[in-house]
Amino acid sequence: FPVTIEVLISVAGLEANDVIASESLTKLERLSLVFQEGERYGMSALTREYALQELQRQSEKEAEMRDRWINWHLEFSQKYGGKDWGDWHSQYDYLEAEWENLASVLDWCAIRDRYIDGRDIGVSLAYYLYLYGHWDRGMAILGWVVESGERREDWLTVVQLRAMSGWIMLMLYGHWDRGMAILGWVVESGVRREDWLTVVQ
Repeated sequence: FPVTIEVLISVAGLEANDVIASESLTKLERLSLVFQEGERYGMSALTREYALQELQRQSEKEAEMRDRWINWHLEFSQKYGGKDWGDWHSQYDYLEAEWENLASVLDWCAIRDRYIDGRDIGVSLAYYLYLYGHWDRGMAILGWVVESGERREDWLTVVQLRAMSGWIMLMLYGHWDRGMAILGWVVESGVRREDWLTVVQ
Protein backbone atom coordinates (compact mmCIF):
# COMPACT_ATOMS: atom_id res chain seq x y z
CA PHE A 1 0.00 0.00 0.00
CA PRO A 2 1.27 3.52 -0.74
CA VAL A 3 3.33 5.08 2.06
CA THR A 4 4.48 8.57 2.97
CA ILE A 5 7.99 9.77 2.26
CA GLU A 6 8.59 9.82 6.03
CA VAL A 7 8.10 6.06 6.16
CA LEU A 8 10.36 5.47 3.16
CA ILE A 9 13.15 7.59 4.62
CA SER A 10 12.86 5.95 8.06
CA VAL A 11 12.83 2.37 6.75
CA ALA A 12 15.77 3.10 4.45
CA GLY A 13 17.73 4.46 7.41
CA LEU A 14 18.23 7.90 5.85
CA GLU A 15 18.00 11.36 7.35
CA ALA A 16 14.88 13.43 6.76
CA ASN A 17 16.80 16.02 4.70
CA ASP A 18 18.95 13.50 2.86
CA VAL A 19 19.39 14.48 -0.78
CA ILE A 20 19.85 10.81 -1.68
CA ALA A 21 16.24 10.06 -0.76
CA SER A 22 14.83 12.76 -3.04
CA GLU A 23 17.13 11.89 -5.94
CA SER A 24 16.45 8.17 -5.59
CA LEU A 25 12.68 8.64 -5.63
CA THR A 26 12.91 10.88 -8.68
CA LYS A 27 14.99 8.28 -10.50
CA LEU A 28 12.63 5.44 -9.56
CA GLU A 29 9.65 7.47 -10.79
CA ARG A 30 11.36 8.10 -14.12
CA LEU A 31 11.92 4.37 -14.49
CA SER A 32 8.24 3.75 -13.60
CA LEU A 33 9.31 1.57 -10.67
CA VAL A 34 7.36 3.69 -8.20
CA PHE A 35 4.38 5.99 -8.61
CA GLN A 36 3.15 8.94 -6.61
CA GLU A 37 -0.39 9.34 -5.29
CA GLY A 38 -0.71 12.72 -3.64
CA GLU A 39 1.81 12.69 -0.81
CA ARG A 40 2.30 8.92 -0.92
CA TYR A 41 4.44 6.56 -2.95
CA GLY A 42 3.63 3.06 -4.13
CA MET A 43 4.85 0.39 -6.52
CA SER A 44 3.29 -2.16 -8.80
CA ALA A 45 2.76 -5.70 -7.54
CA LEU A 46 5.45 -7.01 -9.91
CA THR A 47 8.01 -4.44 -8.77
CA ARG A 48 7.17 -5.10 -5.14
CA GLU A 49 7.60 -8.86 -5.57
CA TYR A 50 10.99 -8.38 -7.24
CA ALA A 51 12.14 -5.96 -4.52
CA LEU A 52 11.14 -8.40 -1.78
CA GLN A 53 13.00 -11.26 -3.46
CA GLU A 54 16.14 -9.16 -3.74
CA LEU A 55 15.85 -8.04 -0.12
CA GLN A 56 15.47 -11.63 1.11
CA ARG A 57 18.88 -12.41 -0.38
CA GLN A 58 20.39 -9.95 2.09
CA SER A 59 19.07 -11.29 5.38
CA GLU A 60 20.90 -8.87 7.68
CA LYS A 61 19.80 -5.85 5.70
CA GLU A 62 16.26 -7.16 5.54
CA ALA A 63 16.18 -7.65 9.32
CA GLU A 64 17.39 -4.09 9.90
CA MET A 65 14.84 -2.63 7.52
CA ARG A 66 12.02 -4.73 8.97
CA ASP A 67 12.91 -3.52 12.46
CA ARG A 68 12.86 0.11 11.30
CA TRP A 69 9.55 -0.56 9.51
CA ILE A 70 7.99 -2.01 12.66
CA ASN A 71 9.43 0.68 14.93
CA TRP A 72 8.10 3.51 12.76
CA HIS A 73 4.58 2.08 12.88
CA LEU A 74 4.86 1.35 16.60
CA GLU A 75 5.82 4.95 17.37
CA PHE A 76 3.07 6.18 15.04
CA SER A 77 0.41 4.01 16.68
CA GLN A 78 1.50 5.08 20.16
CA LYS A 79 1.46 8.74 19.16
CA TYR A 80 -2.06 8.70 17.69
CA GLY A 81 -3.61 5.65 19.37
CA GLY A 82 -4.57 4.73 22.91
CA LYS A 83 -7.51 6.17 24.78
CA ASP A 84 -8.60 9.60 23.59
CA TRP A 85 -12.27 9.99 24.37
CA GLY A 86 -12.18 13.78 24.12
CA ASP A 87 -10.82 14.13 20.60
CA TRP A 88 -10.68 10.59 19.23
CA HIS A 89 -12.20 11.60 15.91
CA SER A 90 -9.22 13.82 15.03
CA GLN A 91 -6.45 11.70 16.54
CA TYR A 92 -7.75 8.48 15.04
CA ASP A 93 -8.06 10.02 11.58
CA TYR A 94 -4.28 9.72 11.32
CA LEU A 95 -4.54 6.01 12.10
CA GLU A 96 -7.31 5.58 9.57
CA ALA A 97 -5.14 7.08 6.82
CA GLU A 98 -2.38 4.59 7.70
CA TRP A 99 -4.61 1.62 8.55
CA GLU A 100 -3.72 -0.69 5.65
CA ASN A 101 0.00 -0.32 6.36
CA LEU A 102 -0.52 -0.78 10.10
CA ALA A 103 -2.52 -3.93 9.36
CA SER A 104 0.28 -5.21 7.13
CA VAL A 105 2.78 -4.74 9.96
CA LEU A 106 0.51 -6.58 12.39
CA ASP A 107 -0.06 -9.41 9.91
CA TRP A 108 3.71 -9.75 9.47
CA CYS A 109 4.22 -9.82 13.25
CA ALA A 110 1.53 -12.48 13.62
CA ILE A 111 3.00 -14.74 10.92
CA ARG A 112 6.46 -14.52 12.50
CA ASP A 113 5.21 -14.55 16.09
CA ARG A 114 6.74 -11.17 16.91
CA TYR A 115 4.53 -10.98 19.96
CA ILE A 116 5.99 -7.96 21.78
CA ASP A 117 5.84 -5.75 18.69
CA GLY A 118 2.38 -6.98 17.71
CA ARG A 119 1.11 -6.60 21.26
CA ASP A 120 2.35 -3.03 21.67
CA ILE A 121 0.92 -1.89 18.33
CA GLY A 122 -2.31 -3.82 18.86
CA VAL A 123 -2.94 -2.35 22.31
CA SER A 124 -2.34 1.16 20.94
CA LEU A 125 -4.85 0.56 18.14
CA ALA A 126 -7.54 -1.28 20.11
CA TYR A 127 -9.90 1.65 20.73
CA TYR A 128 -9.45 2.92 17.19
CA LEU A 129 -10.27 -0.51 15.75
CA TYR A 130 -13.50 -0.71 17.72
CA LEU A 131 -14.61 2.86 17.07
CA TYR A 132 -13.81 2.89 13.34
CA GLY A 133 -15.49 -0.43 12.69
CA HIS A 134 -12.52 -2.58 11.65
CA TRP A 135 -14.24 -5.60 13.11
CA ASP A 136 -13.19 -8.46 10.85
CA ARG A 137 -9.52 -7.85 10.19
CA GLY A 138 -8.92 -5.79 13.29
CA MET A 139 -10.51 -8.29 15.63
CA ALA A 140 -8.66 -11.16 13.96
CA ILE A 141 -5.39 -9.36 14.62
CA LEU A 142 -6.24 -8.56 18.22
CA GLY A 143 -7.48 -12.12 18.60
CA TRP A 144 -3.96 -13.27 17.76
CA VAL A 145 -2.55 -10.92 20.40
CA VAL A 146 -4.97 -12.28 23.01
CA GLU A 147 -4.23 -15.92 22.13
CA SER A 148 -0.49 -15.31 22.13
CA GLY A 149 -0.78 -13.44 25.41
CA GLU A 150 -2.62 -16.36 26.98
CA ARG A 151 0.12 -18.79 25.88
CA ARG A 152 2.74 -16.48 27.39
CA GLU A 153 0.61 -15.84 30.50
CA ASP A 154 0.68 -12.12 29.75
CA TRP A 155 -2.58 -11.76 31.60
CA LEU A 156 -2.55 -7.99 31.94
CA THR A 157 -2.52 -7.59 28.15
CA VAL A 158 -5.21 -10.25 27.73
CA VAL A 159 -7.40 -8.55 30.31
CA GLN A 160 -6.72 -5.12 28.84
CA LEU A 161 -7.94 -6.13 25.38
CA ARG A 162 -10.92 -8.09 26.69
CA ALA A 163 -11.89 -5.22 28.98
CA MET A 164 -11.72 -2.74 26.10
CA SER A 165 -14.05 -4.96 24.10
CA GLY A 166 -16.59 -5.31 26.90
CA TRP A 167 -16.46 -1.67 27.94
CA ILE A 168 -17.01 -0.29 24.45
CA MET A 169 -19.88 -2.68 23.77
CA LEU A 170 -21.50 -1.53 26.98
CA MET A 171 -20.99 2.20 26.47
CA LEU A 172 -21.39 2.65 22.72
CA TYR A 173 -23.37 -0.21 21.25
CA GLY A 174 -25.67 -1.32 24.05
CA HIS A 175 -24.58 -4.97 23.75
CA TRP A 176 -25.20 -5.52 27.43
CA ASP A 177 -25.19 -9.32 27.50
CA ARG A 178 -21.99 -9.70 25.54
CA GLY A 179 -20.32 -6.76 27.24
CA MET A 180 -21.15 -8.03 30.72
CA ALA A 181 -20.00 -11.51 29.79
CA ILE A 182 -16.61 -10.15 28.74
CA LEU A 183 -16.26 -7.97 31.82
CA GLY A 184 -17.38 -10.91 33.93
CA TRP A 185 -14.49 -12.92 32.51
CA VAL A 186 -12.18 -10.04 33.44
CA VAL A 187 -13.37 -10.03 37.03
CA GLU A 188 -13.04 -13.82 37.34
CA SER A 189 -9.66 -13.99 35.60
CA GLY A 190 -7.63 -13.57 38.76
CA VAL A 191 -5.93 -10.37 37.68
CA ARG A 192 -5.90 -7.73 40.36
CA ARG A 193 -9.02 -5.55 40.31
CA GLU A 194 -6.99 -2.32 40.38
CA ASP A 195 -5.07 -3.42 37.28
CA TRP A 196 -8.04 -3.97 34.99
CA LEU A 197 -9.93 -0.96 36.36
CA THR A 198 -7.13 1.30 35.16
CA VAL A 199 -7.70 -0.07 31.66
CA VAL A 200 -11.33 0.92 31.38
CA GLN A 201 -11.35 4.19 33.30
